[in-house]
Amino acid sequence: MMYNIDYNLLLKQLTPIPLRKPKFLALVKVLCGYISVLYADFLELRKKALYELSHGSQVIYLEKYLNDRFCPSTQNIKIIDGQQNLLHSDVFYLAEEAVQDNPVLYTIDEDKGPVLYLFNEYTDHADFIIQINNTAGDCTPDLTELRSVVDLRKLPGITYDVEIIVN
Repeated sequence: MMYNIDYNLLLKQLTPIPLRKPKFLALVKVLCGYISVLYADFLELRKKALYELSHGSQVIYLEKYLNDRFCPSTQNIKIIDGQQNLLHSDVFYLAEEAVQDNPVLYTIDEDKGPVLYLFNEYTDHADFIIQINNTAGDCTPDLTELRSVVDLRKLPGITYDVEIIVN
């Protein structure tokens, strides 16, 4: 890897040969010691950035990332599909011209017959649900932080809900 730098060896090689005495090399190491600390911080930040970039917005990567970040020992976070509404195929408008502000939708249910919905009631379903199984009390993530992480990673226009399961 091109980021592996041995600063002790580099300092020794960059020091002129007549000055390569133990006391002078110790002085140079002390003067350049903070560079080694900054370099270690850089490598840690690089490792973290590569890990975050390897987890995209796909469900399996998002679930793994959330489990690694919030519940690393128990893996209690699951992502399931939201309620699949049938807005494009089996929903029909009822009196669209009469009710301009709030149209009424209906579907034909096999058991109940036609079922009426207001437009807002039928379209406000989440695309996916994040379930946090907290039965043992060992996985209690900060919901604000969890939502910010998911908002950063999910695709735009996708909605979600968070459910905490406590039994």
